[in-house]
Amino acid sequence: WAITAKPSGYGAFSPLVFECAAAGDAIALGIVTTAAQAVDALISAAQALGAERVALVGGVSQPLRPYLSASSLAVLRRPLSDAADGAILLAGGRLPDSEISDT
Repeated sequence: WAITAKPSGYGAFSPLVFECAAAGDAIALGIVTTAAQAVDALISAAQALGAERVALVGGVSQPLRPYLSASSLAVLRRPLSDAADGAILLAGGRLPDSEISDT
């Protein structure tokens, strides 16, 4: 299974991992803590490049928040748009101004 599994297959375990971490399971807590530290490092790197706000998206974004550092939480904001728009921007495209809102 592990050789052919897609990311969504692994992601299906995330609710159980967070549940076990909250219950104090050492292995699950280690997984979640490691993930939070990786996100903290990415946020710090984004800040070093000039980012003033960061949006955390994806299925584990909300359950991971309690494990993030205070400095990461301080810069997290709601996404201005969806992941597809973000991909367009990363690819060097431009979105019409009307498609991006801060609400």
